[in-house]
Amino acid sequence: AAVCSPFVWYYLNEARAYTMQFSTGMVLFALVCQWIREPATPVATERGRVLTFAVALVLLCGSSILSMVLAAAPLLLALGLLPRQRCVELLRHFWLVWTATLTLLLSLGIYYLWTLFSGDRATAIASSDWKNFIFVGYELTGFSGWGPGRLEIRSQGLGVFRPYAVGLVTYGLVMAALIGLAAGDLRRRFGAGKMWLVFFATILPSAFLVTASAFQHFRILGRHHAAMLPAVIIFFGFCVTSAWRRGRLGRILVLLFFGLQLASALSLRFAARHEKDDYRAAAAFAKGALNAGQTVWWNADANAAIYYEVPLTRYGPPEPGRAYWIIHATPEQLAELKPPAAIVTSRPDVYDELGNLARYAITNGYRADASLVAFKLWTLKP
Repeated sequence: AAVCSPFVWYYLNEARAYTMQFSTGMVLFALVCQWIREPATPVATERGRVLTFAVALVLLCGSSILSMVLAAAPLLLALGLLPRQRCVELLRHFWLVWTATLTLLLSLGIYYLWTLFSGDRATAIASSDWKNFIFVGYELTGFSGWGPGRLEIRSQGLGVFRPYAVGLVTYGLVMAALIGLAAGDLRRRFGAGKMWLVFFATILPSAFLVTASAFQHFRILGRHHAAMLPAVIIFFGFCVTSAWRRGRLGRILVLLFFGLQLASALSLRFAARHEKDDYRAAAAFAKGALNAGQTVWWNADANAAIYYEVPLTRYGPPEPGRAYWIIHATPEQLAELKPPAAIVTSRPDVYDELGNLARYAITNGYRADASLVAFKLWTLKP
């Protein structure tokens, strides 16, 4: 299931923490599953698992403040699904490991709170609503490759899904049939109470993040839930195992499911509509203009500019030889600045929400080259 996961395929080559978060999450959820399956294992033999769980938990929580919230899911599952006596044995026998882990987690929590009170927050470039919560599930369950590209979704809204309805509905029906075929085994093995516990333990941390992002005005996306993907993969793994035992129909569904997932992953990797933002070429354009002694405005992600070595002025007035980072500018702010020779813009819904910069460029005689994915390169008309 992990090999065919479109989410894994899409983010595997990114220089961000998502793969690490997915990997540590996989370790945590897998260990919880092992403890649930083997509750009678002598507690003295659990040292390796406990140490691995503790290290993975600290690594996950240390990757970001959002992951610290999501780390609650495997903890809630362990506490809710393991027999109480087993939890007590593990806590007592390895109290030193848990004490050290708790100390590190408290230290991380204090550090995160300190950064928040110091004013370091997620960039308020966009906010979340109910559609973000649905899109998280859409991405984690593997629909992405069958649907439109991200730029289309951001710029055109829900209507952009209509041309892709056949593929999306087909994948959804196969997935629903697979889950339905395994539902009886799930009920017999866990019971209704434990199934609801699993549901809420995995949903509540994500729901909390989406709700918090709506109030704090930052955007939560599927990639921020990389640590939760292992829960989805393990769930589908159980469904696949159960359906395969059901005979020919179950095996056909399993093969269809993996085939459609693989097709979704290949679409994400090779389809033109799913190409990622071309920051490399945009940065090359900006650096070329700066090297020619021109002034440049950068209306895109500031961290990406730093990664691709674009000299950037993020705070204060523009500086010679540096691109000026500008975001959600008002007409008054733009009027106070000297017109640049070139403007690099990306995703107006994120960086130019009211469209003021685009109107400024058109009004002042700039020409847009939109040949790069997710970018427009504005230069003065000759």
